[in-house]
Amino acid sequence: MIEKSKILIKWHKIISIVIVLIVLVSGYYLYKHFSTASVETRYQFATVEKGTIIKTISGSGQVVATNQVDIKPKASGEVIRVAVKKGQEVKAGAILVQLDAGDAWRTVRDAQLSLKSAQLAYDEVKNGATEAELTQSENSLTAAKTTVEKLKLSQQNGYQDALEAEQKLRDSVTKSYEDMFNSITDAFLDFPDVISGLNEVLYSKGIASSEGSIDAGTLNTDALINTITKDTDKGGIVSSQILAENNYDQTRPYFDSAFIDYRSITRYSDQTTLKTFLDRTIELTRKLFETAKSESNFIDSWVDLRTQEDQQIFSKVTSYQSDLSGYLSTINSDLSSLLAVKSTLDTNISLLAQKQRDIETSIKNNPLDLAAAEASLKEKQIAYNELKAGATESDLLSQEISLGQRRNSLYDAQETYADYTVRAPFDGVVAVCDLVKGDMASSGTAAVTLMTKQQTAVISLNEVDVAQVAVGQKSNITFDALPDLNITGQVAELDSLGTTSQGVVSYEVKILFDVQDERIKPGMSVSVTITTDLKQDILLVPNAAIKSSGDTNYVETPAQKLTDENAFSSTGIILSDTLNQQNVEVGISNDSDTEIVSGLKEGDQVLIKTINATSTTTQTKSILQAATGSRSGLGVGMRPD
Repeated sequence: MIEKSKILIKWHKIISIVIVLIVLVSGYYLYKHFSTASVETRYQFATVEKGTIIKTISGSGQVVATNQVDIKPKASGEVIRVAVKKGQEVKAGAILVQLDAGDAWRTVRDAQLSLKSAQLAYDEVKNGATEAELTQSENSLTAAKTTVEKLKLSQQNGYQDALEAEQKLRDSVTKSYEDMFNSITDAFLDFPDVISGLNEVLYSKGIASSEGSIDAGTLNTDALINTITKDTDKGGIVSSQILAENNYDQTRPYFDSAFIDYRSITRYSDQTTLKTFLDRTIELTRKLFETAKSESNFIDSWVDLRTQEDQQIFSKVTSYQSDLSGYLSTINSDLSSLLAVKSTLDTNISLLAQKQRDIETSIKNNPLDLAAAEASLKEKQIAYNELKAGATESDLLSQEISLGQRRNSLYDAQETYADYTVRAPFDGVVAVCDLVKGDMASSGTAAVTLMTKQQTAVISLNEVDVAQVAVGQKSNITFDALPDLNITGQVAELDSLGTTSQGVVSYEVKILFDVQDERIKPGMSVSVTITTDLKQDILLVPNAAIKSSGDTNYVETPAQKLTDENAFSSTGIILSDTLNQQNVEVGISNDSDTEIVSGLKEGDQVLIKTINATSTTTQTKSILQAATGSRSGLGVGMRPD
């Protein structure tokens, strides 16, 4: 019985463990099922404000016993004046040495002019346009509108005039072809009689028929040659005969061919055919003229020889001379007419082609000219609207930024110009001054050494910090041995060469005390905070607001101005709109704030922190209850002992 109870207890424990495991596993999955996780992103902002930013460098060192300080120029150049000598007492601010500052002064002058120009531009934008400027802009706009309307009208009229001129030239070309055909016709009405007459002069038997002394049936050429009695004179006249016959023999087939083609053309033939035949007709006319001239020369030569021999001039020869003279006159008239119509036709064709090119050019250029005039009108309209509306906030801000930049440029130029004058930073006595007029002074070497009754300390700065320190900068000094003593001072001297120890380069800086206290002893340890830069009344944002992408700095701003106070607390707010990215130009910064040179204005809001928080919500029903159905009970199918 006892053994049986032990077995029951053992099984009871095993079953209970299994039930607990089931409950735990079920609870885990039910928890996953009934719980929901959500991630909320909240944003914290800051407001752009005007304020003062101070940038400092800290270092430590000791009070020193020596009271000599080397005064070094901040610029390099030729010495044009040495104002002190050894042993001379000087007051703080007194001129010690002056260097040639011609280039620096020209930079100051240019910066002053630039600032004046920027001030004028700012005043113009701020004050708005004057009545005269508005009137001038309105007149310019009216003139531009008139120009566009006149251009449209002139283009339309010019195009119509060009089309009318083109049609007139087409009519002139058509008329030229009519005149050409008429001239060709007139010429071919004359040519058959001319060619027939030329043939008769050479190859007929007219002279033999009219003169009984010449054998009947003798050709004219033979009759003329045979009636020259002197053999010595026959050579010249035979040459004239041969030339006349050759010219005729070449002209006759050219005429026959041209005459056949002439019969096939009409005034309705295509213009190319007519123009080509005109050239053939002109060539035929020239050949006929040369033939008639050579025959006339042949006849005239015979008459001259017969006259010299005091022989009779045949009446038929005299008739031939008259006929040849008529032929030459007729041919000349036809040739002149043909050449005139050819010239007129060529001129009209050329003028028509030029007019057509002009029309094509105007078709291409007119839209471009009109577009340019309309663009100019649009620009003048925009300019007038902007002038009438006045400057926008962004315009004024842009001019303010430009004006500030010009002021800074002038300030920098004036500072650089001042660097060419070496002044005493404190009261003292000149201990060393070896420079003379004409020497070259360097920013790395001492120009004058001053002895002072003021106490000094020497601190050590690394190469990064010392690059931001300059002579004359103010400092705050505390003493380890005198915790209640806090005095001010100024930078009196910087080492030109640093010292290297274990790979670290350091430079010694002399600090001149403004206050003399007998409790201060040489060798005491000091801590010095040097103010390297201080700007007042500038735009500031927290450093966390500045982001960068490459060489560009930017901030993120809300789409709408925020009024919820939580937006500016660590709680932050949830945004429904996306953030805008605004590029900015930054200036100096310290451990907390950064100067904004441009891109923002006072009162703008910028993102400084993004808060990602995870919240978990669960069903109100107990997970254990969900898993087991009840918080009581020992197990499934089990009873209490």
